[in-house]
Amino acid sequence: QGLGSLKRAVADYRAYLRSKEAAKDGPLIYWRIGKLYEQLKDWKAAAAHYERFASRYGRKVGPERILTSRVKQAHATKRMGKRRDAMRLYQEIVKQSAKLPQAVLAKPESKLALAEARFELLEDEFNAYYNLKLRLPQRVLDRLINDKLRRHAKLEKSYTEVLATGAGSYGIASAQLRSRCHRA
Repeated sequence: QGLGSLKRAVADYRAYLRSKEAAKDGPLIYWRIGKLYEQLKDWKAAAAHYERFASRYGRKVGPERILTSRVKQAHATKRMGKRRDAMRLYQEIVKQSAKLPQAVLAKPESKLALAEARFELLEDEFNAYYNLKLRLPQRVLDRLINDKLRRHAKLEKSYTEVLATGAGSYGIASAQLRSRCHRA
């Protein structure tokens, strides 16, 4: 990896995984291969790789790492241009996280993964809210104002939940978008 050839590093890591020495650090090496695919911007390989991570190493790593691998899979899927599939993955992640124990959700890795999933799911709602233009006649204006107020309350609540996770960059982005809601 340090030699500058990321593709060569992937091949070397894969060769190492096939060796007997890889038994104890297989999950770490496998994870690094996924990160290399991300650096190569090979989103198709990254998505497939992170999807296999859970089935291959699910019993050897904690649930927080599985949660993160699912989020990375969704992120790579979105980068491939399959936004609808990515949004379905993010929805599944949020739904399945409700079944996880609080101790797992309190871990920084889980907080960050869940914050990313929740934040990504708000993108369409925010755009719909932000692009909602008020217009006449009065009856239409009244309906649009009520719709905008309803959407505003929902977005404010959702962004506050992301902010409350304590997940740095997603919390900051949520706070910024929440303040943009007040100006729209």
